[in-house]
Amino acid sequence: MILSTTAAIASTASASQARSYTTNRDPHDVAIGDFNCDGNNDIAVATDGTHTITILWNDGNGDFSERQDIWVSANQSRNADWDEFSNVQFIEVGEFTGDGAIDIVIFQRNNPFRTDDNGAPDGQPGNVTIIENGGCNEKTWDIGARFTHFWAWDLEVSDLNKDGNDDVMILDLQADITTQRVVSYLGPISSSTQGIVTNLGSAQLNTYRAFTSGDWGESQVGGGLGGGGQCFDNDMWLLRSEGLDYSTGQVTNPGHDDNVSIVEFNCNTNSFPLTYTFSTTPGPGEHVVNMQTVTSQAISVADMDGDEVIDVLALNDENIENVTYVT
Repeated sequence: MILSTTAAIASTASASQARSYTTNRDPHDVAIGDFNCDGNNDIAVATDGTHTITILWNDGNGDFSERQDIWVSANQSRNADWDEFSNVQFIEVGEFTGDGAIDIVIFQRNNPFRTDDNGAPDGQPGNVTIIENGGCNEKTWDIGARFTHFWAWDLEVSDLNKDGNDDVMILDLQADITTQRVVSYLGPISSSTQGIVTNLGSAQLNTYRAFTSGDWGESQVGGGLGGGGQCFDNDMWLLRSEGLDYSTGQVTNPGHDDNVSIVEFNCNTNSFPLTYTFSTTPGPGEHVVNMQTVTSQAISVADMDGDEVIDVLALNDENIENVTYVT
């Protein structure tokens, strides 16, 4: 059981100093943001096997000893049992509510395959939850909008339409453990926000377990203020793997885990296409990059020259402990 997070703190010495800080049990993911608006970045930690997430507050001198655990389980009773753990898998930060304070978004797996005492299904599916910041200098949090997602592979925050509001994207697997989707929630986000669904088809054809967001470099005429100019946006970058039957664990469409599919966001309609189907001959608004790696599980993109267009794509090549990238 892991009970700590390690932070490398810049000091006046020539090298950084590593310090360990306790969190709740099984830290699974981290995100960084200035939650109390003091100019110092704090740490948010997703903790599996608990009812909470952990915040480590920066005292301004690089010390994160002040710890705050935030209860995120759907059962608000402090007597909630182990089978009501929130099991937070992913955590990201962004300004989701329009009040200027940095909020938190999590995917909590909950317990979707739980059964009752008689063995009948009694699962609690996962959800994407906005943890709303009570405001600068407050150090208070409220449970905001919650959206049900049976299972998720990845969580991303991006300003898709570049309107200054952070958006949330979730790569999920539905309860039939076959159908894959990306669902995007455009900010500001409230409980009435409708997700934009892009269906990715059956996992037995292709699986998608990681994705990210960034501008491919296209623009749409007719966008922008008044609809008379051009608009720019961030697009979806999907790491495509071989097909898999999740019910049996058997590979159904053997191949390398190395193709990256780019699906363009349309800033005129504020949406992705309703469906994306992989093809070696991509259609309009679609692109495919074959990275020629064998087994990849993580993807990252970056704008290296500051023009807001992605010019580096990198994957981990875990079988040979390598990173493969293209520019």
